[in-house]
Amino acid sequence: MIIPAVAVAQLFTKLFEIAPQFGLVNSIFDALHLDMLVQAWLGQGETAFWVIVLMDIWRAVGFYAVIFYAGLIDVPEDVLEAAKLDGATGFTLIGKVVLPLIRPILISGIIFSLNGTLKVFESVVALTNGGPGNSTQTLTLYMYNTAFSYNQYGYGSTIAVFLLLFCLGVTLLVYRLARKDV
Repeated sequence: MIIPAVAVAQLFTKLFEIAPQFGLVNSIFDALHLDMLVQAWLGQGETAFWVIVLMDIWRAVGFYAVIFYAGLIDVPEDVLEAAKLDGATGFTLIGKVVLPLIRPILISGIIFSLNGTLKVFESVVALTNGGPGNSTQTLTLYMYNTAFSYNQYGYGSTIAVFLLLFCLGVTLLVYRLARKDV
């Protein structure tokens, strides 16, 4: 997105590390005497997955904020004024005027988000490399390992084509569900 995944992964590694000393998260829990919450965040499959999810959300917020801000700027001022003159205020103004006008931007953001989630690779490689065990291995990491670690290029290419078709299917599904017949 806007910040490189490797840089964000280094930040999150320092936040959630357990050895040789506590990272920031465990230090805060320790200082607050919440010792039961101190754990090896990246050393357990359940917590490592959620750290990766948190990292990707934090990393992507800037990108989506710029997209949504651009959509909000594009809302015509005269339409907002007309709605206010008609009595629209607060949530009514947002729900009945603004959201329908930025609907294409919202749909694009949903499609980008879902496809980005399906294709996550560098975050996992930089933070856990699919571990511990295979608990954070994604389809793209499996594809990479199959093709380049096990030299099964055909199988890796097949996974890539499947991923492409799956992303296309998700995109078409979201577009179809969001399509509004007038």
